[in-house]
Amino acid sequence: MNRLSGNPGTTLLFALVFFIASLVTPVLIANPTFSSVAFAQKKLKGKKGLAQQVDQLEQQLVDEVTNLQQQITTIELIPGADGATGPQGPQGNTGAAGTDGQDGATGATGPQGPQGTTGSAGADGQDGATGATGPQGPQGTTGSAGADGQDGATGTTGPQGPQGTTGSAGTDGTDGATGATGPQGPQGTTGSAGADGQDGTTGATGPQGPQGTTGSAGADGQDGATGTTGPQGPQGTTGSAGADGQDGATGTTGPQGPQGTTGSAGADGQDGATGATGPQGATGPEGQVGFQGPQGDTGPEGPQGPAGVIGFAFLQHILPHATGGGSCTSQVWEPRGLNDLSGDTSFISLAASNDGFTLLPGTYIIEAQTPAYNAHHHKARLKNITSGQTVLVGSAAYVHPSGPNTTPSFIRGVFTINTTTDFEVQHHIWICDGSPYNLGLPASGGEPEVYTQVKITKLN
Repeated sequence: MNRLSGNPGTTLLFALVFFIASLVTPVLIANPTFSSVAFAQKKLKGKKGLAQQVDQLEQQLVDEVTNLQQQITTIELIPGADGATGPQGPQGNTGAAGTDGQDGATGATGPQGPQGTTGSAGADGQDGATGATGPQGPQGTTGSAGADGQDGATGTTGPQGPQGTTGSAGTDGTDGATGATGPQGPQGTTGSAGADGQDGTTGATGPQGPQGTTGSAGADGQDGATGTTGPQGPQGTTGSAGADGQDGATGTTGPQGPQGTTGSAGADGQDGATGATGPQGATGPEGQVGFQGPQGDTGPEGPQGPAGVIGFAFLQHILPHATGGGSCTSQVWEPRGLNDLSGDTSFISLAASNDGFTLLPGTYIIEAQTPAYNAHHHKARLKNITSGQTVLVGSAAYVHPSGPNTTPSFIRGVFTINTTTDFEVQHHIWICDGSPYNLGLPASGGEPEVYTQVKITKLN
């Protein structure tokens, strides 16, 4: 297969013509038959033998031309590089509108719009035809019995009928006389403790106790805001410095005379040899205070001091005179009663059940004690009811069974909460014998009995 390189347009056309000529010319020149065909046709007219030869030459020429055309047809032209895009031609006229396309598929149904306002009631329609008779209603109640008629004459006795159904039970007869009291049965188990009785009236206030020791001083409060700086006074002009004089020889130090007025500063002389130190002269009068300089930048904030105290609250379990602290359940954490609140109540409140309290967010110190009587091992704790976590555990305590007495478990510590939280003081007692004194033995004396006590201090 022949290949021809060319450029678009005119160059390609001329190259093609030149190529065709270069192929045809050698053939025509090299073949003597082709070069003499025309001459032979003229010379051999009328001669049959020669005419056949001419026809053969013509056929050969046709065959060669046909072969040449096939070669030209099989030529593969290699296209040149694309030329630059020409300028855009003017926009053609708008074509006629096409026919409408077929309708598209129906879209999905949109969400239901809001309900329109209720239209006014239409006029009553005409009564419809009477419906078919409904099913028979339930049987009515039996009417009251009619009066008994007169007895008729007694007829002959008929055969005995089947036994009738048993009649309803008759009314109970009157109670018979009470029988003799039987022997006393065994004692039943002790019932659960009844609800606490109402609080008795508050007794007279006892004499004031001795004054407690003074608490440690709270941390200093934060400094107040710095006041605005006053205007700075004008600065005086600086005098010109005098020229330095040469240092004279150091004489012997004479007694110090009275201080003269300060002269203008002379120029600094060269340092002379240091003389002996003379006696100290009398202190001169204090000079005037100079103008206040501008306020310096505020220094970095110091570390936070210890938290100060905001207030105290006191919770107690107070019962009437000679009333025990109550019974308990062995080896179960149970809340201790708290029914009295005093002091600063701005951050604390009692639970409605009188066995807990609620605190606002903050940091607190708690000091609590819970007594137990004849309880063997026992211990108290502070429980966060809101989160279910134990906050503080009290001291372990013990009461020996051979010498029953009362011992307390103490709770002391500090804790912080970020949200309003419910708490309980709970007690775990090893042995509870059902006595109303398990949670405290009354001391009598005519005053109310105080058992669980809690002091809460709120810090900054």
